Amino acid sequence: MFDARYADSPLTADSRRCELMTANTAYAANTGKTLHDEWQQFAPQLAEGTGAFSDPRDAVLSLVRAMTVQLEAIKDRKLRRPIGLDNGGTANPYAAESWRGGMGLANIGATLAMMETIWLGNDEVAGIHGYLNQQVDPRMVASTTGDFADARDAFATLPTDLAALLRDDPRNGELQQAMIHIETLQAGFADTLNPALGLSLGFNSTDGD
Repeated sequence: MFDARYADSPLTADSRRCELMTANTAYAANTGKTLHDEWQQFAPQLAEGTGAFSDPRDAVLSLVRAMTVQLEAIKDRKLRRPIGLDNGGTANPYAAESWRGGMGLANIGATLAMMETIWLGNDEVAGIHGYLNQQVDPRMVASTTGDFADARDAFATLPTDLAALLRDDPRNGELQQAMIHIETLQAGFADTLNPALGLSLGFNSTDGD
């Protein structure tokens, strides 16, 4: 779809290209519909702290835990690895998410936007920060709210394509600043918020199982 090297591949030539793309998009559509339908049954349990959850606090803590793991994935796999912070400073654009489609930074921005919505809420649903204000020091919650805003603003200044940015300017100052904001946000969850709530991330919480 994005790589010119495979333009003459049997899988992408002529009618086979249409068959492949049709099959892939049909599979993606069916998977999306399944997730949507199952979410309709699961969402009330999450909102009310019933079913799979023992009480509302259990549901909120599950969200906090999931957000912590996601932030760690963004920091380590989606940013540090392609930027080269774990291998002597040599950038690797091909390690960037969606490097062919050019949407690596756009994907991160979209993920952060949804996490911030879970945190703050919107016109339709309440966020979890109000509940957490009653569980931990409100200053801790306010700090995390500010960290979300800083990360959002930092990524808003960047292009959508991380791989292209790393090829053109691997030491881009705005990208480095965005990385700092992600690290601050992730550390706030992992090192401050989680301990204050009595949460601990074990091996199986972060190994991708």
